[in-house]
Amino acid sequence: MTREDWVAKVAPDSFGVEIGVLEGEFSQLILNHNPRKLVLVDAWLHFESGYADPANVNQGGQDARFRRVTERFASDLRVGIIRSLSRADEVALALDGKPDWIYIDANHAEEDCYQDLCFYSQFAPVLAAHDYLPDDNALGFGVRRAVERFLALGGWEIDLITEEDFPTVVLKKK
Repeated sequence: MTREDWVAKVAPDSFGVEIGVLEGEFSQLILNHNPRKLVLVDAWLHFESGYADPANVNQGGQDARFRRVTERFASDLRVGIIRSLSRADEVALALDGKPDWIYIDANHAEEDCYQDLCFYSQFAPVLAAHDYLPDDNALGFGVRRAVERFLALGGWEIDLITEEDFPTVVLKKK
């Protein structure tokens, strides 16, 4: 199963959240499967130090991405867009409707990913984390270590891991 297969299964008539939107390509794939609501959350912010992800382009590039995403989805009433750090108060308020699932593909540093998992676990019964690589250190990511730390807290389990070069791990509440 790929992440696209997973989306085709969970998205129809759901309330989903995508954390880390970049250009909105995956957002469009989600919308093609007819969710009733999709909230897109991204800071579209350049991080100056300690974050080597190739998606971390300069601020001008981030601003251009934000403009393209807002233009792309401006006429889709199912879409809400929040330009904010992923664990900010305005995000919590927007999720008051209890999402069915949350897809996390934001900052891949271990601590940030772990904090995202902990924060979003209060809102949805299903969490997915992209780039769950066998060797996080190959790209400097910490998603796998963050998921392992999160699972050690209890109450959640792995539902599936997609089979692709950059897998997604799907977690569900026990």
